[in-house]
Amino acid sequence: FTQDYNNVSGSSDSGESITIWVNWGRDQAQVLNSLIQSQFVPKYNIGVNLKVVNTTVVQAVVSGNGPDCILQQSRTEPVNLAMRGILVDLSRFEDFPAVCERFMPGATVPYEYQGGCYALPDTQNFYMMFCRTDVFEDLGIDIPTTWTEFLNVLTVLARSNLQVGLPYTQIVSTGTVNVGVGGLSLYPSLLLQNGVDMYSSELDSTNLTDAAAIDIFCQWSDLYTKYKCPVTYDFYNRFRVGTMPLGIQSYTMYATIKEAATEIDGRWTMVPIPGHEQSDGSVKHTSAGSGTGCAILKMSENPDNAWKFLQWWTSSDTQYQYSTELEAILGTLGRNASSNVEAVQKMAWDGDMLEGLLEQWKAVEEIPETPGSYYVARGVDQCFWNVVNANENPMDMLMKWGTIVDDEITRKRAEYGL
Repeated sequence: FTQDYNNVSGSSDSGESITIWVNWGRDQAQVLNSLIQSQFVPKYNIGVNLKVVNTTVVQAVVSGNGPDCILQQSRTEPVNLAMRGILVDLSRFEDFPAVCERFMPGATVPYEYQGGCYALPDTQNFYMMFCRTDVFEDLGIDIPTTWTEFLNVLTVLARSNLQVGLPYTQIVSTGTVNVGVGGLSLYPSLLLQNGVDMYSSELDSTNLTDAAAIDIFCQWSDLYTKYKCPVTYDFYNRFRVGTMPLGIQSYTMYATIKEAATEIDGRWTMVPIPGHEQSDGSVKHTSAGSGTGCAILKMSENPDNAWKFLQWWTSSDTQYQYSTELEAILGTLGRNASSNVEAVQKMAWDGDMLEGLLEQWKAVEEIPETPGSYYVARGVDQCFWNVVNANENPMDMLMKWGTIVDDEITRKRAEYGL
């Protein structure tokens, strides 16, 4: 009853010690602690107190008992904390540009605010398309590369009583909103493929009420209303048994299928999502990204040591070893969606799936975060449900909710003097 079960590891109370908070399972924390004690501490001679917590950074700041670093913060948190003056601007460190070269271009965009960068991406996620190649061969159809081809394939599958799975996450909690709008549905990806940004250039309003955004929203909602794609379903099970031989999901679905559906090994593949045909004949396969970031709190007494830890944590060797050791414990399901490109390339992938993964990753565009952006995901969700469930007019809904979202962004910016 007296043991502190939040503490995974402890170090001396010298000034060289730093405290790290993670909100993970104990398996993940134990693996990280093993790497810290065997590699980071001997190399830098900096003690590390690693704690598994289930509390917010705001509570830590208010209590004055917070960490130096926090890992894998949800997508919206760094900017929300930065505008409150809680986080350290990482771009002030001299070697920040060199560290950013570990990631795909633009990976830090969601963590940038007012010219600074307040987190490093430690995970990055995006959509891929999963196909049952055996079913496609039986039906004599090719894997689609454009949305026009996708709709044609969807029609052929429907004639055989088969369905297509599209990503959609219903917003039921604050945690869902914190994923960021790019990781909840295809709508942001379709906007980017058509050259439409989610926000204005000044990030002081959305483009939801623009004619182009409304047209793309209609195309997206038509997939559920006219083409009858299901809103809720268990993609893994339906893909495994073959009743849903085509679907767009987070690329981490690879680990689930690989580990839990060994009976279909060699009969499925993972390729980039369909793209929008450009005027020059090329196809734009852009996918919006999602993921998490790691940050340093301003209350830290050792920000330089904390920065050394973030450099170590996001390095290719650490990310690869962390993922590999998790896979040794949890199987392929433990694979980490690392933001470090070199680390992901070292991981074991079937066939040419890594090639497709890297092709899609290069086409990922991150959506920035701005004060009040938490309302964007809510607004899009409200529009979707009103159109799909209540048969409301898409233009009316986007004009209504787009205005509400813009008003919230304006209010939030005024609150912080922007």
